[in-house]
Amino acid sequence: MLSAFRFRTDDEIFRHLTGLCAALALMLVAFVGAIAAEKPQSVEDLARFLERTKREPPPQRYLFDCCSLWFYERGDKDVDQDGANLWDYALIENLDGIQFFDEGPRIAIRYQRTAINKGPGPDLILMSWSGGAHCCLTFHVFQLRENYITKQQIDAWDSEGEIIVKPGRGATGFTFDDSNFAYWNTPFASSPMPNVVLKWSGDRYVADRAAMLKPPPTEAEFAAMRKEVAAALSGWKGPYVPLDDDWDVEEHGQPRGGVEVPAPPPILWDHLLKLIYTGHARLAVRLFDESWPQGVEGKAAFWRDFTRRLRRSPTWREFGLERLLGARPVFAYTPR
Repeated sequence: MLSAFRFRTDDEIFRHLTGLCAALALMLVAFVGAIAAEKPQSVEDLARFLERTKREPPPQRYLFDCCSLWFYERGDKDVDQDGANLWDYALIENLDGIQFFDEGPRIAIRYQRTAINKGPGPDLILMSWSGGAHCCLTFHVFQLRENYITKQQIDAWDSEGEIIVKPGRGATGFTFDDSNFAYWNTPFASSPMPNVVLKWSGDRYVADRAAMLKPPPTEAEFAAMRKEVAAALSGWKGPYVPLDDDWDVEEHGQPRGGVEVPAPPPILWDHLLKLIYTGHARLAVRLFDESWPQGVEGKAAFWRDFTRRLRRSPTWREFGLERLLGARPVFAYTPR
């Protein structure tokens, strides 16, 4: 009986495994191809696709003088914590075709101008959430006129944002926290996020310098701030190890270069950002220079990483905050 049983050689096993892998690869290609064939390649295709495959609840339509706003849902309808409907797709369409499209996956109306809220502000603000644990929230701001549509996109990232509505004047402002420093040298919960204030300016929101600038702290207040930072830094022995541009705590944890190197406490750049975002760049430089522990290496490396991160902020760049807030001294400073 044993002579009738044929053992497979290593070459035969290899050929069988190769054939199995090839078959699985073909199945995967077919699956991906089916998805690609189903996925619309343009917003026009998407509109037709959704019309053919719509499910309950049916699309919801809002009519404006210039256009129609359509919301589509590809499954069970959800609501947010305030009870507002959350949709999977949003389309704005006028006689010239589709002017806006977003696939959230969660989209809601955050502001709609009414007869009570007449004024020069936007007609409509939509919020789109990407579905992440924190990130990302995007606000789409529209002026909807009979012969034109203007739109602005505000990336609030990890911030929920707040629309400032004044009765009789509409949505005159918008405020949110700049989450550019989220996960930088520290977990999300302790990440400083300075506040940004915008105002309506004709056809879009711009940085509101008057609202962002604050009176400088008194000498007593500054001394208390410096004492608080120095106390937090007293237990940190350093040295500060420079970060790679793409490094963050969530992805890599605290070790850098395979070595456990605790970063300084985040209260340091929390106070720095508060001073900078309220128009006091020189005081931020002074606070850093006077608070860094004597004998701890990495002072210049930390400042280089900090200023690089600051300039990487999309919010910082889009709204011209370096010029608006007079922050040039931050980038001109060289630690010694």
